[in-house]
Amino acid sequence: MNEQGKMVSVMMQLPETFVESEVLVSELKGIVEDLRSEYAQLKQSITPISFTERELADYFGISLITLGRIRRDGKISYTRVGGKIHYTRAHIEEFLTVTQTNRKGRKKTAG
Repeated sequence: MNEQGKMVSVMMQLPETFVESEVLVSELKGIVEDLRSEYAQLKQSITPISFTERELADYFGISLITLGRIRRDGKISYTRVGGKIHYTRAHIEEFLTVTQTNRKGRKKTAG
């Protein structure tokens, strides 16, 4: 096959190759979108190893001032990392256990 014949052959294959590559790109975009969606769901379901003050206050639905008061009163343990306060899962579980025990042990008074 001469040079011109090779060029015609290549040009005839281009549209088919182009369509195939568009299909592949479209499929890859779908796969990437599915992976992003799965990642977002997994990220929401995983509890972090530790919380910052803002994260824990948001998680409990309380203000930073209230969380600071709880910490200063010694009701919840914490760790300082780089000067910032962090609460580990163990700190939180201990706090919740003690809080639940105290609430159950309270005597109700007639008002």
